Amino acid sequence: MTALALLLAAVPVSAAPLEIAFKSSDGVSLAATYHAPSGKPVAALVLIPMLGGSRRDWEAFAVRAASAGIAVLALDPRGHGGSAKPYGQSPGEWDKPRWLEVDRDPAAATAWLEGRGLSPSSIFVGGASIGASLALRRAAVDPRLGGAVLLSPGDNPKRVPVSEFAAAYGRRPLFIASAADDPGFDEIASRLAASVAGPVERLRLPEGGHGTEMLAHPRAGPKLADSLIGWVPGAVKRGAP
Repeated sequence: MTALALLLAAVPVSAAPLEIAFKSSDGVSLAATYHAPSGKPVAALVLIPMLGGSRRDWEAFAVRAASAGIAVLALDPRGHGGSAKPYGQSPGEWDKPRWLEVDRDPAAATAWLEGRGLSPSSIFVGGASIGASLALRRAAVDPRLGGAVLLSPGDNPKRVPVSEFAAAYGRRPLFIASAADDPGFDEIASRLAASVAGPVERLRLPEGGHGTEMLAHPRAGPKLADSLIGWVPGAVKRGAP
């Protein structure tokens, strides 16, 4: 058997991805992909894409995370991917009230995971760029959740400013990653990390670009994926009552 075959044989096999559909509390139809581990999940991640992105942007990471025992529900929020587009505008044209309505979508995703038996304290909401801002807001609004994972969070006062939700997030564990070659968002990430009260895993990559681009980067991607997958189980324990 070759070295590659031995390595692949040692990696736990996750279940086949499950394409699902459900509705938000205001009736918007949502599409998502569920990546389940082969055994009982150690935790779960709800993942939200960047502006104009889709749940497919998380696919390679989701496969790795599921193989490590972490369930992943990759979500298309309204206006993105396979989900409904209820406003007659592209998401780039939405104002702050519209963006705050999007919070109903990750709320529905966490409820779906709870319906599969996952404890809220083991569920983390993550996202990239504006998806990261939405993730922090959802975790701040629902203190039962384990915490949030933020890739290149933004702080746009006309959309979803993370600075408005930092205090409400409390002392739960928080993962924040950004790249030095994305200087504006790198600065926001560092400022946010310094403003929250609880433990922060701050990963600052020398390169990698913006949001989910970091996961696709040949050098930054493996480091980011390994760091996040390694952080989640400890964050569940730290956040446990």
